[in-house]
Amino acid sequence: MADSRNLPTYAKFLFASLSGVGATMVCFPLDLLKTQMQIIGEGQRTAHAKTIALAKHIIKHEGYLGLYAGLSASVARQASYTGVRVGAFQALIDYFSEEGKPLNAFAKCVCGVISGASGGVAGLPADVALTRMAAPPNKRRDYKHVVDAIVRMAREEGYATLFRGFTPTVVRAAIINVGQITGYGSAKQFLLKYEITHDNVYCHITSSIYAGLISTICVLPVDMAKTRIQNMKIINGKPEYAGMVDACVQVVTKEGFLSLWKGFTPQFVRNGSMFTVFFIIYENLVLLHKKYILEAKKPDNI
Repeated sequence: MADSRNLPTYAKFLFASLSGVGATMVCFPLDLLKTQMQIIGEGQRTAHAKTIALAKHIIKHEGYLGLYAGLSASVARQASYTGVRVGAFQALIDYFSEEGKPLNAFAKCVCGVISGASGGVAGLPADVALTRMAAPPNKRRDYKHVVDAIVRMAREEGYATLFRGFTPTVVRAAIINVGQITGYGSAKQFLLKYEITHDNVYCHITSSIYAGLISTICVLPVDMAKTRIQNMKIINGKPEYAGMVDACVQVVTKEGFLSLWKGFTPQFVRNGSMFTVFFIIYENLVLLHKKYILEAKKPDNI
């Protein structure tokens, strides 16, 4: 990522939030498709919706706007979740890095886990709202927008519902943070070190796609558990899933082992696309801040 050591702390969080919101505005339909593929056919081994077929089905029955069901929740989630996990990561890296000596890979992973988990907690209420609002029509709760969803969940089901899926969400956030940021940084460093490309948009796109692939492979089983738990209903006073492990076991037992990676195609395309848009926006925000804010503050004689 762009060197952010000279940025004020608030800018690291603000730029991360703005970049996350910008990315989800572009790539949200892929997120919706991934969520619906993880929910459709719940408990049925034979139900494996195809990405394009599902997109056509949504457009046919709900129109093109159906691909943006739950967008307000996604925007709120990115503003909180991505803002905290990426902003905190940059703040931790810059704080512990010695002048001219970058942190080693292990230290970066530790910072990624801590900041990712923090972001997962910060964005959890909006994440639960997103899972429900982006679900197939027959499994939605007819929330008007993200604020209505959060208020209704708290009032009708209790405040604990806002943090349903806490464990898989936090674990997922930690994994995706390490995969996204360290994967992007490693790929970018490799490309620049061997002079395969310069620090330009092509470098950012290639690094983002690599980070998207690594993140998708590692995070999908946990993401599947998170989606099922957040969307589950209480039947006769008993929840459908006892926790993250139980959700994964039930998916494997009823739907097959590879169902843990259900939604891989839209998730990979979504991650690669979102990471690309995110990092392009973030890198340029950092560069613009340095050019127009930091340079403007320098005395004329420097």
